[in-house]
Amino acid sequence: MAHETPIDAADLPAYAGRLFDGFQARPQVLHLATWYELEHGPTVDIPEPVARSNQHKAAAIAKAQKEGLVSKHFSADELLALVLALSKTWAFPLSYCATATPPTPAEFRRRRRSVVEAVRLLVTPVSSTP
Repeated sequence: MAHETPIDAADLPAYAGRLFDGFQARPQVLHLATWYELEHGPTVDIPEPVARSNQHKAAAIAKAQKEGLVSKHFSADELLALVLALSKTWAFPLSYCATATPPTPAEFRRRRRSVVEAVRLLVTPVSSTP
């Protein structure tokens, strides 16, 4: 999925939306990653391809921060973690505030918009001038 959804650090909200789409289209990818994390816990070494991918993404975010395109309120690593977490918000059936019935296409679109908007609010630099 990392190859199919390259990061665009200059437009992290759109990136989160594409990740959301990927997790909806192929939930097994997230299920396997989550299972790996549960099995190995927080102290295990991250697999090398994943570590390289995350380093690349954090470096892209840091560059966008230096260019003033992304807020510096959080470090690049923190922003990456937050963007990834937000993009997974609705990936599981029992996720936060899910209804008892499967979501309609309109509900999927609303959920996607909420993820994109949350990331936009998180990463948009705040102007210091009134």
